Amino acid sequence: MDSQSTIAGIFGYLASWGIGLPVLALALTALVIWRRTGSSHILLTRLWRFFHGKADCKVPAIGDFLDEQTAIHQFRFTTGIHIRNVQQARRLASLFRADTEMLNRIAAAGPHFDLDAMQLRPQDRLPRLFGMVCASLGYALAVWSLVAVLVALTVDRAFLRITATGTWLTLDTNYAKPMSDSKGFRLDACKPASLPPDTGGFSSEDAAAICQAFGAPENAPFIRTSIQVQRWMLGILSVLLVYLIAELHRWLACAKGARALRRQLGTRPRDSPSTAAEE
Repeated sequence: MDSQSTIAGIFGYLASWGIGLPVLALALTALVIWRRTGSSHILLTRLWRFFHGKADCKVPAIGDFLDEQTAIHQFRFTTGIHIRNVQQARRLASLFRADTEMLNRIAAAGPHFDLDAMQLRPQDRLPRLFGMVCASLGYALAVWSLVAVLVALTVDRAFLRITATGTWLTLDTNYAKPMSDSKGFRLDACKPASLPPDTGGFSSEDAAAICQAFGAPENAPFIRTSIQVQRWMLGILSVLLVYLIAELHRWLACAKGARALRRQLGTRPRDSPSTAAEE
């Protein structure tokens, strides 16, 4: 496969220079920073310093602003709480400096904690149990789909559908097989004026359509191209599924964190952030 040789060549080139793992580690680090801070500020700041050096900004107003943004994103990264300004960080630090457990619970609640009012959002604005069940089902379905797509990526066969009958099959340059336990048949068994002696689980109509479309040896390049295009499409689909799984996981984690914080505040009213703020 051309695509396989290309990918193998890229990874082989990286491995030969000993930069494969460092590049992967750098990419994963950047992804973690971006996910934790919700911004590319730190990454862009590092990139700017890499090319421009570590010289401070000559304009005081701009320098102070950039330092403030860096402090905000450092707070986000270390605590997991997505503050929007320094004032919110100061209030959180003054209220819960000695209670890191509460900071962890606030971070787990994510956007369901109001950083301006310093309290959990009202009950009617929190995720409902029905929505969490639906999201959990969607999460399980997405994981199952990702596993199926990854398995399909390892199969060097094209997945096709005969439009006239709706029959699904897998196909390579030598063999056609139905999407079942049936054995299928070899394409070289196709004859110009007759069907294969054993259609291997296909109906005569399906076997005739397969032989007409793919029985000739000159159709092998088309089959290889179909497999290559299919692999690229499945690769893109797998990336989208990974993103969907990550977002559903984040949403469910925040929903569970908010409900847990609600229960905690209900059993221990003195832990309420709003009460602490009033004191």
